[in-house]
Amino acid sequence: RADAAAPLSQLHSTPTKMANKCTEAGKEDVTFATFVPTSPSDAALPVLLFQSGYGSSSVGHAPLMEAIASKGYICVIPDRTDDSKGGKEAVGALFGEGKTVSALSSDGTYLGAALAWVKAQESIGGFKPDLTKIAAGGFSMGGIEVIKFCAANGADVKACIGVDPSTQEMCEGLYLFKQSELREMVGAFKMPSLWIGSDKSVGNGEAKAMYEAATATAAYVCFKDEVLDNSMALTDATSIWSPAIDEQVPGIKQHFALAAEKGVVSDVPILAFLGKVFGGADAPLAAPEAVAESLAK
Repeated sequence: RADAAAPLSQLHSTPTKMANKCTEAGKEDVTFATFVPTSPSDAALPVLLFQSGYGSSSVGHAPLMEAIASKGYICVIPDRTDDSKGGKEAVGALFGEGKTVSALSSDGTYLGAALAWVKAQESIGGFKPDLTKIAAGGFSMGGIEVIKFCAANGADVKACIGVDPSTQEMCEGLYLFKQSELREMVGAFKMPSLWIGSDKSVGNGEAKAMYEAATATAAYVCFKDEVLDNSMALTDATSIWSPAIDEQVPGIKQHFALAAEKGVVSDVPILAFLGKVFGGADAPLAAPEAVAESLAK
């Protein structure tokens, strides 16, 4: 609770989020949620473009984005009107019928639209974006989006981040991709990449496989289960997913804990990684006691 007697600067203790309409033809259903620091800055700030997972939106990623923005970043997430279309029943359609009801963002063009929007802005939430320091990330289905986006935009994007990517071969028909093609794309990256998983998350094997596919500078962090917020409380409240799904698909709660819960963990490796890419800072990707495995090359 904010103290009414506190200075104005202390009353606004979380980064600002705003919705901004996309004007690109064919993407009229897209808005851009932005997260910016609370402290003013005259300097241009680095930008992180981030794609949510299937059935989710920027609302679920707010704690993670706010943690990153608070350290001097502008974060932008493309949201779609139908991101959570179908509600909880959409999960049954996905697993029971192999049918996608909620919006798909897996061809690289939604982060592409976010990039174009950022380039057109002189200021985002009162902060100037540094167009020489743009990174892109994605969670779950967003891991597919970010790989395709980075492969097509290497001139503009300086780093790629994948959080527990849903790039399993069994997901190819659902999310419209080819696993082998994605690994070839990562192998051709000239930019550094970071891959995040946990020892029990459903996408951890894919995170490590993408790290292994990379030929450029890359890092992989695997968190221990005990440091994660496995409640799925925020995920349940803001997406099509519910805790009961973990009984059908073990590792789902750890999956969402990496990017879509109030107990944030992935901010530490992301900030350390981007700090090194953009500023040459050399900080550990995570506390040794928090990780089951950490690799770099």
